[in-house]
Amino acid sequence: PYTYFRVKEDLGIQSFEAIPTADVANSQGFRFYPDSLHPIISSLENPDAVVVHLTDNDSIFIADRNGLIASKRALESWTIYDIEHVMTSVAKAMKTKMSASACQARPIPVSRSLFQILFDVSKKRHGALLILDEPENLSRYVIKGIERGPHSALNSIFPHSPNSELLYTIPEVRRLVELSSVDGALILDLHGSLLQVGSMVLSHPSAPNRFGTRETAAFSAAKNGAVAFKVSADGAMSLFFTIPEFTNGDVHRFDFW
Repeated sequence: PYTYFRVKEDLGIQSFEAIPTADVANSQGFRFYPDSLHPIISSLENPDAVVVHLTDNDSIFIADRNGLIASKRALESWTIYDIEHVMTSVAKAMKTKMSASACQARPIPVSRSLFQILFDVSKKRHGALLILDEPENLSRYVIKGIERGPHSALNSIFPHSPNSELLYTIPEVRRLVELSSVDGALILDLHGSLLQVGSMVLSHPSAPNRFGTRETAAFSAAKNGAVAFKVSADGAMSLFFTIPEFTNGDVHRFDFW
């Protein structure tokens, strides 16, 4: 069972309770929190109730039924979330860069799907690099890893339809989280459909020498026209993107945990 302490407003312990595993339903639609918090958050009946969770690596999550309110990684400062603003900002970055794609019409669903993966990857602490780009642009800067194709094993592992308007299912999110642990980049098209796993991103000549391997790859992908999400081994998450019409191709970075 999933156990927790119920506390009163004065933080006094009221009871020690448990939720049987059988009573936990899969989340429906968008969730702005790690999968591990779902059993408790899904059981909240009081709209004013708040969940405080301390992980085994000393990170702290504070959330309500709508999603994360705040979080703190060990030895780092607090991050306060305005969920609508975060989702809109990420969607605008994607929409601006990919205005000619299907993402133009549905950037919010795509960004929502990505966050479900990013939070779970961050929680696992193995680091990852997720890249979104047009398939025809990848040959400019990517050395293929395991590619999805007509006879690829990835088709059975991740059968998500590229034309689906739905968010990822829970099993799909979990599969993508596991696939992201393979060395190299996890590459998706602009609909969120899986293209490649374990691919190598060629370093761009303008990438700063101070960057680490994953950071250099994210910067280089963005410089070549992609939108890149980097998750560090300590759980930090960053978005790399460019807005050529305004900043001459400079790479912008948005840290959101």
